[in-house]
Amino acid sequence: MSRAKLACNVGLLLAAILACLPLIWMLMSSIKPMSDIFAWPPRLFPTSLTLDNYVQVIKESHFPRYFLNSVIVASMVVVTNLFIALPAGYAFARLPIPKRDLIFLIVLGTMMIPTNVTTIPLFILARNVPLIGGNDILGAGGTGLLNTYFGIALPHLVLTFTIFSARQFFLDIPAE
Repeated sequence: MSRAKLACNVGLLLAAILACLPLIWMLMSSIKPMSDIFAWPPRLFPTSLTLDNYVQVIKESHFPRYFLNSVIVASMVVVTNLFIALPAGYAFARLPIPKRDLIFLIVLGTMMIPTNVTTIPLFILARNVPLIGGNDILGAGGTGLLNTYFGIALPHLVLTFTIFSARQFFLDIPAE
């Protein structure tokens, strides 16, 4: 191995270690007693190991409920992407649809819109869904889809990246 390649590898290893330091610090702090967490000067390794922080989180918060909420929303997103985004990717890869490439470029164009730009319009849309959550026919007067699993999952039910990935996958498979 040449010296330049060795120096590059050592530099990359140091950069990787540096990037992992916050994660290592967080994990080590989770098994420290409070006195070690707030000690000065800071210490990476605890003087004694404890799992009390994990017990406290589980007992004093609604962590099991939060975990269940995440599982429900993630399951909804995975299932809808399997049944909608994967067939869409197949259609973009194999079916002779008129203007298929133009439609695919428009779908890909939605990936360029930052999430921060769509947050408030999605909130307003979820709040004003007609006939749901106490709303009238015009979508006013209630909460709509706010504080519901479907309202949380709605922006992610069909992910553009899933369509793109599925299309690329199906293009790699021979048509035969």
